[in-house]
Amino acid sequence: MKQLLLTFTFALPFFFFGQKKQVFQGKLIYQIEIQDTNLRSQFPTSIMTVYTNDTIVRIDNTTSQLGSQSLILHTLLNKSYLLLQTPKGNFAIQTNHNAAKNQDSVAYTPKYTYKKLKKRQRYLSFKLKRLAVENANFKTPLTFLYDPTLSPKYINAFLDFPGLPYVYYLATPDGIFKYSLIKRENFIPKKETFGLPEDYKKVSFEDFLKEMVPENQVVPKD
Repeated sequence: MKQLLLTFTFALPFFFFGQKKQVFQGKLIYQIEIQDTNLRSQFPTSIMTVYTNDTIVRIDNTTSQLGSQSLILHTLLNKSYLLLQTPKGNFAIQTNHNAAKNQDSVAYTPKYTYKKLKKRQRYLSFKLKRLAVENANFKTPLTFLYDPTLSPKYINAFLDFPGLPYVYYLATPDGIFKYSLIKRENFIPKKETFGLPEDYKKVSFEDFLKEMVPENQVVPKD
C-alpha cells in the first residue's frame, strides 16, 4: 500500500543553496515516459500537471496502476495532502514531506548525485543549463536540463539541485521514467485550485490503510 505514495514522495528536505530564485506562478505540464520500451504497454505515456502560486503547489498525476492522484503541498509549512479516489470513497491523506523526519518517504529512492556541465542547451523556447546525474539504477550518467532561475520545489523533487528540472529522470521500482516539460504558462492560479474538495475525507496514512484493508488481513510493514 505504500506504493500509493511513490508518485510523489521523492522529495528531499526544503533547503536551497546558491542564487535567489525567481517567483513562479502558473502551470507546468510534463510528459512522462518509461525508458524501457518493453514496458511501454504496461506504462503508457502520461501527463503530470503542476499548478503553483509559489507558496502552494498542486501536482496532478495519473498512473495506469493507481489512477488519478493529486498532491497539494504547502512548501513553507512542509505539509501536504494526497488526494485519492477509491471504491470506498474519496480520501485526503495527510502526508509528511520532511525527509529528515519521515525516512520511509525516501527510503526506496537511491541517492542522486550530479555534476554541472558547461554548455547550455536550447529546449522549447528556453536556454537551459545541464547536469550529468548519476544514480545506482542508471547504467551511465543521464543529462538533466534545468532552469537556474527557478526553484526545484515546484515539482517536489531534487530539492538540492541548482534549479528547476525541465527534463529529468526518476528511478522507481518499476523502471526509469523520463519527465519532459512540454508547456509552461505564467498566470496566477485561482485560490480554489489548492483547496481540499468537500467530498474528500481527511485521514492519516495509517487510518487510510485501515479503511482500505479488511480487519482480518495483516498489513505488511514494508
